[in-house]
Amino acid sequence: MLTAAHIALWLVVGALGWAGGAKYWWSFAFIAAMTVLFAGIAYLVPRRRPGYYDRLFGEAYRHVEIRVAYFMRLWWLPIGAVVMVEHFTGTDLARAGYC
Repeated sequence: MLTAAHIALWLVVGALGWAGGAKYWWSFAFIAAMTVLFAGIAYLVPRRRPGYYDRLFGEAYRHVEIRVAYFMRLWWLPIGAVVMVEHFTGTDLARAGYC
């Protein structure tokens, strides 16, 4: 739900012209692609068959693996928010970080 709202916000901001241009849409495409990629990973992790590390570390390995997959899925929300602020305000946040 949160991820869908984040992607929808990107589309609304771009459609209203508040932050547009090719760089904005390339950033949107990258954020959307990473969101889909890590959602697929989070979907497939619990469905894979047990391997060597599952036998070596036990059930705890699968729990950690699922937590990491969902963390990677949600990590793109704050990154996307920072990139959107950069496009929306026109600030160069990489340069502002070196002040």
